[in-house]
Formats: sequence, C-alpha cells, structure tokens
Amino acid sequence: MERLPHLTGNLEIMAGRMTATLEWIRSQNVEPAAVAERVVEHEGRLDWRMDDGSTLFAAASPPVFYNGWNIAQEADAKGMTVLLGVNLGYGLNEVLKAAPPAHKVVVIEPNAHLLLACLGQTDYRPFMQAGRLVILPPVENVVYEALRRVDVHFVFGRVVFRGDMPSRQLGPEYDRWGRIVRNMLENFSVEFATLRKRQDTMVGNELANFKRAFADGSLAGLQNAGRGVSSVILGAGPSLEQYAPRLAESPGHAVYATALQTMPALQRFGLKPHFCMAIDYSRGMRKIYNKLDPEFAADVPLIYSTKLDPKVVAQYPGPAIPFWTRGGLGTFALSEREPVFNAGTNVSVTLYRILAWMGVERILLAGMDFAWKGDRSHAGGHHNNIKGKVTLTNADGETLHSTLSYTTALRDLIADVSKNKIPTGCLYGGGAVIEGAQRFDYSAALMQGYLASAPGSIEGFIAALDDAQTPQQTPVFHSRALKWNVTLRQKFKEFEKLAKKPARNARQSFEALNALHAFLRSDPVYLPYLYNEFMDVAGLTLEARPFGPQELSQVRQIVKRVREKLKRMEDDMGFVAAEQRKAPPSRRGMQKRNAA
Repeated sequence: MERLPHLTGNLEIMAGRMTATLEWIRSQNVEPAAVAERVVEHEGRLDWRMDDGSTLFAAASPPVFYNGWNIAQEADAKGMTVLLGVNLGYGLNEVLKAAPPAHKVVVIEPNAHLLLACLGQTDYRPFMQAGRLVILPPVENVVYEALRRVDVHFVFGRVVFRGDMPSRQLGPEYDRWGRIVRNMLENFSVEFATLRKRQDTMVGNELANFKRAFADGSLAGLQNAGRGVSSVILGAGPSLEQYAPRLAESPGHAVYATALQTMPALQRFGLKPHFCMAIDYSRGMRKIYNKLDPEFAADVPLIYSTKLDPKVVAQYPGPAIPFWTRGGLGTFALSEREPVFNAGTNVSVTLYRILAWMGVERILLAGMDFAWKGDRSHAGGHHNNIKGKVTLTNADGETLHSTLSYTTALRDLIADVSKNKIPTGCLYGGGAVIEGAQRFDYSAALMQGYLASAPGSIEGFIAALDDAQTPQQTPVFHSRALKWNVTLRQKFKEFEKLAKKPARNARQSFEALNALHAFLRSDPVYLPYLYNEFMDVAGLTLEARPFGPQELSQVRQIVKRVREKLKRMEDDMGFVAAEQRKAPPSRRGMQKRNAA
C-alpha cells in the first residue's frame, strides 16, 4: 500500500506559491521514506506512530476531536481558519469539507515529518490553486507577514484559531506556537478593526497637519543622538505616585520622556520631562488641555505623530516636532526623506521604540504598570480612569485588572525589550511584570547606573532636539487626479455593462473587481487614504452572488469617495502639475550635505 500517494503532486503545486514553506521543509532534511514508515494502520484507520511506539489517536478516534470543526456562522463564509497542527489531515479535511468558497484556511505545522505525512494523504491541489489553502512554515516573520496580507478576512469575516489537540502529545512546540499565533491574531484583530474604523480620521489628520509638520521640523537628525544617554520613560500608572517624588528630588543625570497625557500628573510632583509625546488621533485628546498648565509645558517640546488631531497640535503651548508613522502618508511617499516608525497603539511603547532608535544606552521605566489593583487605573492628575475586564497576576501573585489594549501593549513592549537588547529596568510598583526588564526600587536603579549618563551626552542630545525644530522644505508631488478620474470613469462604465447580466458575466466581474482593487492600491501616495475604498472592493470579491445592481451601487459609492479623497489630498498636500514639479532633497541627500 502506498503510504504517501499525493505527496509529489502537492509539493509540485506549492512551488511558486509557498516557496518559504518548501525551503523550510528542505532545511529539515526529512526523508519521505522515513515519514512513510510512521504512517500505520490502527483499528481500521491511518494513524501516526510516535517515538514511544504508541499512536497519535490511540486514546480516541479522529471524530471525537473534529466533529465540532464545522463552518457554522454566516461570518465564516468570508472568514478564515488558522489551524495549528495537521497530523494526517483529519482536522484540516473536516474544515475544508465544510468551508464556503471564499473561506481561507491557513495551516502551520511545526513538525516537518507530520506535514509531509499530511500532504501525502490527500490531494490538496484544487484548494491551493484556488488560494483557499495556505501552508506556512513555523517561522515567525513569515507567519506574521502572511497573516497581515489577509486583512480582508479579518475585516469582513470571522477568524477562528484551531489548535490540534492530538498533536500536543508530540512536544511543547505546539503550545508555544499556539501562544504565538493567538497573540498575532489578537493584535491583528485590534489593528485591522482600528484601521477600518479610524483610517480616514488618522490620514485626514495627517492631511490637515501636512504643511505645518514640515514647518515644525523633523526627527531625522535625532537618530543615534542619544549615545551615552540614560533615559527614563514616565508612565501614568498608579505606581508613578510611589516614585515621582524621589525622581523629582533626585533626577540624576538622565533624559526624561513622557506622554502628553501624563504631563498634568507630573506637574503635581514638580517633575518636568525633557520632552513629551502624543500619538492618539482621537478628539478625546483635546480634554488634556482642561488639566494641562500652559506655563508648565511651554518649554517642553512635544514630539507628535502627524496623525494627532490638528487642534491638539495647534493648542500645545510649547515647541512641537512631528514624526511619521507606518500606515499613514509617510509610509511610502516620505520614506526617502523622513524616518517612518511603527508606533503601535500605546504611547509608552512608542516612546521606547523611538528612544531605542535615538540610540540611548539604557532605559528605565517608571509608572508603566499596564494593570492595577482596586479601581484606580492611573495616577492622580491623569485625564482618564478606566475599568479593567482582563485579569493578570503581578510579581507578588496578586490579582490585577487590565484591558485588552493594555495587555496588547505589554506584549509589544516585552517583544521590543527582547529584540532591541538595550539594558532596561523598571521601577516596580506592583503592576504587570515586564519580562526582560529588571525590577528595581529607586536606590537599586541608581546603583545600577540607570540615572547616570556619559559626560556631555545629555547636552548633545538637547542640542539635537533643538535642531530638530528647524523648518523643512515641504515635498512637492505632481498632480495625477485627472488621469485617475479618467481611469475610474472607464472602469465604472465596464461595471455598468457587466451588471446587466450578472450570472453570465460572473467571471469577468470578478476579474474587473480585482483590477479595480489593484488600481486603487497602485499609487503609494494615495494608498493610505484609500484604505477603506480598496478594502470595500476586496470585500465584494468575497461575495457568493454574481455582480449585479446592488454591487454596482456599491462600486458607484466607492468611486465617488475616491474622487472626493483625491481632491482633498491634492489640495492639502499642494500637488502641482508635472512641469512645475521640483523634487525635494531626500533624507540621504541632506545627511551627505550636512556631513560635508
């Protein structure tokens, strides 16, 4: 009996589609013959013989584990299943059998032997050819990027994680990968939900801030300006009240940074930072000025995300320096002349990332609790107080309250601490445990040098911070709205014809939607502001029914919004005709000129 009848065919179809997976399989030096020997018959079904001689399904037959793996909800029709562990394909086949045509299945199998065994049992070529089945290697960056690319399923469907229970007998890697994948899915769910609801607001704020931002300056010159500097990030958690008085009395020789929202809390203790930061795009940030003393902030530079509400920027009483973040206008259009940061969703995490980019020697965290006891989520003076529905345990085993957004930020910070390898300490006050950061009281932090900097380093950093406030030349982009409007008009006329005979033109309509989706993503300058429009088009490609009058109406509205957005971008960003265009200097060019 042939134990792996479909292996060759499945591997052939993966070539060119899933090259990273094939490379990983080759790197594991797995012999198909050795895999075939492990595939055995047990009680009338195929099973996998483990190292101890027992089989994977010795305790219970496959239906016990997979009978509930059906695609039952309406949201699943456009959703996605992420499956960790495939054994011989029993669970995977159950999902594929029930999945509607637009439902995507993503597989991650940490054991190369089992992956080949699964690929050997079932012909998956039709599913892989149709894009319904994607097999990923257990490589974090590959999994991360692959899940990021299937955002349409997060937005329009339900994403379900399935961990294969029998596979957990094979080793701890299944539990470890389960945690990794669940965390990724949770983060992406928050990110894509935010983009869907708030991208127009965020990029709209960038457009409103665009010309002012270049007049305010640039962070570009601050890269590595923090060499020799010890830095302190001041959060607004309850433990700030424990440490702020001592830090105000004896700040040592360090650069202090905080969030704009934390400034009123710091004033209570007379603890003034060297700069503050704001990234929150919402109008709620305007409330900060109900508590912020203008005199206290007048000489504290505000480093602000260009996605910040323009009224918050305008009202700040001190100097302001902009920075550009991923997902906004800077992502592609300005990447040659400005640093573009992955800011995340929590300002303290953003501060950590930017201080690391500035090249500081060490970072001390104070008031960064991410969780709390009792009903006080923040230190006194902060403008917000929230209720936590997530529970954590602190270093003393006590129960803490938190939220999904704070636990997500905590995971991001822990990952950054691990990745950046910058010595990181935490003035611990009973909050969440930040893995990788040494927990100190004030005296221990002082003894460990977290409040000491190299001679002259802070003065050099402050000088660079002053230089960052030098106005920059505003970039100039050539106008392309006329060309875009002509193309959009032509494409809409095509859809009008196709919608007259929906069933007959189903294939052509699907191709036309994909072409429109590609067109809306084709210009890197327009791309961030058109996120909702190209996502709406992508959502139409998942519809089960043919393209008809209802879909035509949706395309009409999408095209209308695109035209309105193009006009606003060209007005706010100062687009000019091609013959008037004068290219701005790139960041690389400016650095060369400064060096000379």
